[in-house]
Amino acid sequence: MIDNPPDVHLTIYSPGRFPAHLPFAEHGYLFTVPGSYPDDTPAHTNVTDKEMAVSRTNDDGDEWEARDTNDERRVWGTGKSRREAIGLAFLEIARRHRIDAAAIAEKRKLAGLEPVPPYSVEITSSVTLVRARFVPWARTRPTPPCAGRSDLRCGQVRTASHRCVASNADRQ
Repeated sequence: MIDNPPDVHLTIYSPGRFPAHLPFAEHGYLFTVPGSYPDDTPAHTNVTDKEMAVSRTNDDGDEWEARDTNDERRVWGTGKSRREAIGLAFLEIARRHRIDAAAIAEKRKLAGLEPVPPYSVEITSSVTLVRARFVPWARTRPTPPCAGRSDLRCGQVRTASHRCVASNADRQ
């Protein structure tokens, strides 16, 4: 279990990027945490990419914090350097993702299902692809599950028809 974060590409942001009432500094850097991070978790537990901001805290100019910009806006890591804050954010996200993946596997086991569903999930920046057997399906935005927590509501890539991809059966 090695937590080497992927290469981080920083983009500078300046005043006006975030509304004043949000808990972000006026100046900072944006980076992305891939939804497939860490690599040792099953593909069906992948989430969408997280856009993160790292900046100096308003209270103490020597402290840096990394927080996500589009979900909870929570602080994922703090440190004396920008690099340390980003590294700690990656470690915390990996820890939380592993806990969530283990909880999903346990719920599937208790429900009498195999730990890994018979479909695979690939998440890109704009679309979530779901493969059930040989038919590609796409989930372009989050939708509520069909019957259970791990069923997916998807649209067929070629015909745009909609259906559920069940977690307990390998349907086409």
